Amino acid sequence: SDGTQVMSSVDSFAPLSCSWHDAPPMLQRREGAAAASVCGRLYVLGGGDGSSVLGSTESFDPNAECWRLEPLMFTVRLGFAAGTIDGDIYVCGGNDGGQSVSSAECYRPAVGAWEELPAMLQRRERFAAAAVGGRLYVCGGGDH
Repeated sequence: SDGTQVMSSVDSFAPLSCSWHDAPPMLQRREGAAAASVCGRLYVLGGGDGSSVLGSTESFDPNAECWRLEPLMFTVRLGFAAGTIDGDIYVCGGNDGGQSVSSAECYRPAVGAWEELPAMLQRRERFAAAAVGGRLYVCGGGDH
């Protein structure tokens, strides 16, 4: 957000020219969302639109320069994290608009479906996460 509104704008960085460029805007305004890349597509998941917490997912094809809606997550969430393992997107934690959550789920782009996963050991939001060696590590955060 720019401090006054939730944005749908997208910028892309080109390392070879060391420059930023405008990209087509997302279909929905978002802040506190997570992003992942699978098979050359950019996926942006959840977040908030300034009035509600989102469970929506959209993906961007940089070759066609267009966005499309993907299936909804099981849990609305913002301030969460995502990681990619073997072509699937794993999301966990965040805030559902009322409290921190421990829920986790996996999006399988190859079949276009979400799968619920076992919850994390504790609720957390605004944490760091990374996929390493076939595991998703979540680090820090808070339980609010």
